[in-house]
Amino acid sequence: DGLYVKTSNDATIPRLGLPVSLGATTFTGLVAGQYRIVDDGVGSLDVVAGVRYWSIDARIGYDLPPVVPLPPGVPHAYDHSEGATWVDGMAGAKAVVHLSPRVTVNAHGMLGAGGSRFSSDALVAVGFGLGPSTSLLLGYRHMSSDYRDGAFRLATRLHGPAAGMSIRF
Repeated sequence: DGLYVKTSNDATIPRLGLPVSLGATTFTGLVAGQYRIVDDGVGSLDVVAGVRYWSIDARIGYDLPPVVPLPPGVPHAYDHSEGATWVDGMAGAKAVVHLSPRVTVNAHGMLGAGGSRFSSDALVAVGFGLGPSTSLLLGYRHMSSDYRDGAFRLATRLHGPAAGMSIRF
């Protein structure tokens, strides 16, 4: 499982009218195994365990014209980024309920920690069978991580509509 998100925004600081550029890049990937504990024809339930890798970089910058008056010591141009990478152990469960031979309801939930203080991953989706071992998934996903390293703190939440593919082998 992998996810790459890149966001950026050019904004103006209210009341000052100063342009600022903000950006963040996030990559996370999960490598896990699962073991089926229930498979009764109506659905299945698996336990899941693995490791999730996180890499996050955030940037802020501005470039002001030389005619803009600034307090002493404040530069007219600034560009700074901070980032972190860490790995969390993850464990949870995955369930699939068959509504028809080609339509399923899928859900998973995992919790973890390690490099972060706490990490979570949850998904609810409808699966549409494309073949005997492949399904298209459409649903909603929420992921979070609370990472701290000294004074550096990064509370990350990624959530929203999700589309993906499930391949069974």
